[in-house]
Amino acid sequence: MELFLMALFLCNWITGTQQLGLTQTSGSLTKEKSETVKLECKPGPKESMDNAVFWFRQRKDTKTPESILYLSSVSKQKLSDDNAFKHFKANKGAFTFTLDIFPFQEKDEGTYYCMININSVLSISPGLQLFYPAVTTPAPTTTKPPTTTTKMADPDKKDPCGCNGSKSDPVTNDWGIQCEMYILASLGGLCSLLLLALLTTSILLCKRGRPRRCRCKHVPETEKNGKPKPAPRYV
Repeated sequence: MELFLMALFLCNWITGTQQLGLTQTSGSLTKEKSETVKLECKPGPKESMDNAVFWFRQRKDTKTPESILYLSSVSKQKLSDDNAFKHFKANKGAFTFTLDIFPFQEKDEGTYYCMININSVLSISPGLQLFYPAVTTPAPTTTKPPTTTTKMADPDKKDPCGCNGSKSDPVTNDWGIQCEMYILASLGGLCSLLLLALLTTSILLCKRGRPRRCRCKHVPETEKNGKPKPAPRYV
């Protein structure tokens, strides 16, 4: 049966003999309340209603349609499965064929088709999808914790070189360079003082190590008899 339906659908799609219109005329697809969903299969305006009709459904998770029921030309209904399709009922009006589904359940979701023998040619309607609307769950809302602001001290009093990183002023982007120059100048001055002290210490140590020259007054040598030797005369 499934292979026959697949071949029939394929032949109608290739030959383009779909002359039926299938619409949903009443009922809303909501899970909160059960309503009667009515489908209407309408042949062409010049077609006779003295024909039989077949109703099919293709579930979302299947690849082949399944037969629901058959309604003869004298409006005699024959269900394919008395237990599964007991809430389906087909009728024939003056210009349309109808299918009532009450109550419409989640297991009834799928794509529905009707098929009629028109002029000895089986014509299949386009598929009509009957699915519950997708339920979208709202995204969880997240609340941000309150931000606490800490009062900062005046950077000009405790940071003379302007190295305080918490001060975000676009004009003072070169404070890092000023801070480095300030530190380098301080280190240079300290090195100069150390060098001067080292030089002074070296000079003092050099003076202490030099032999001292005696500056005492010269005493003339005495003679053997104890009398002083007269000083030489200079001409």
